[in-house]
Amino acid sequence: MREFFDMEGPFFRGLSTMADLMILTLLALICCLPVITAGASLTALHYVCLKILRGEESYIVRQFFSSFRKNFRQATLAWLIYLFLAAILALDYKIITSGTVKVPLPVMAAVGVATFVLFATALFVFPLIARFENTLRETFHNAVLLTVGVFPRTLMMMVVMALPVVLVLMLPAVIPLVLMFGISVPVLICAWTYNPVFKRFEDQAEKPEGMEEETGEAEPDEEAGRADVETGRTDAETGRTET
Repeated sequence: MREFFDMEGPFFRGLSTMADLMILTLLALICCLPVITAGASLTALHYVCLKILRGEESYIVRQFFSSFRKNFRQATLAWLIYLFLAAILALDYKIITSGTVKVPLPVMAAVGVATFVLFATALFVFPLIARFENTLRETFHNAVLLTVGVFPRTLMMMVVMALPVVLVLMLPAVIPLVLMFGISVPVLICAWTYNPVFKRFEDQAEKPEGMEEETGEAEPDEEAGRADVETGRTDAETGRTET
């Protein structure tokens, strides 16, 4: 019992993590308010949550704003692209539901598939920006590969990220709880979901070139049909890996 209530024990570590998640939710909400900065805010949130998951966090506020500044340009551009595509899909849904125009079933199905792809790839784009050094085009390409290659993980992340919205719509009483943990906790669960995949890429990036050829052994894929994302070097200063 004494160890349980020790300052370094699980009880106080759990309280500390809860406090960190509350702070991260507040930071993410504030930085999302201008709307245009939401992409950089999500990227910074993924960066810190992955650090927490790996036990590498130190000063979460400092780490959050460090990632926010470093990735602002790329994350904001990615976010604006998603906003533009989401606006087009919203217009499509308005036309479909208005009833003024009879929309063929294949067109409605295509809009539904496009919405699914947009949401699914967005779940990987911002973590990829946070963790890996790439061009924006390569980041989108890798996000698509991961969406398909680790599809069960993709579905799990989609459910986790959609759950707070569903809870608010069905149970308005949970709004205060969602405002405290409704962003950081889902992102932390997503980080736990994609962490094994990212770790594999990072391990490949740290291997000396040609190591697999010398040993004659190839690493097995984590899942059948997993995305083939080429890895490069690790940036020692930023802690991000080039893919």
